[in-house]
Amino acid sequence: MSYERLYKMKMTSLFSSYVKKVERKNHSRTELEEVIVQLTGYPLKDLSAIMAQKTVYEFFDEMPLKNTESDLVTGMICGIRVETIENEIERRIRAMDKRVDDLFKKNIK
Repeated sequence: MSYERLYKMKMTSLFSSYVKKVERKNHSRTELEEVIVQLTGYPLKDLSAIMAQKTVYEFFDEMPLKNTESDLVTGMICGIRVETIENEIERRIRAMDKRVDDLFKKNIK
């Protein structure tokens, strides 16, 4: 799978699609931000500014917490087992997708 287009996308664009997704399922932007902070280590107070400055690739490549809960995320997302993805950036992106989807199934804090 080619992630080139996704890698070049601004993180704010990906975040915007996540916001729409969680709000359709009656969850809040705040819950989404908590998941992102938890998985990446970026400070909540700077999250919006950081996302505006970085591409998706830079956001995941430069995240403060290199060994995070995202390394522990398992399961299927879009037909792919997260834990089997070899490319670190792709695995982190898919782990984020999985955690966002998990917001709909249960309350994660």
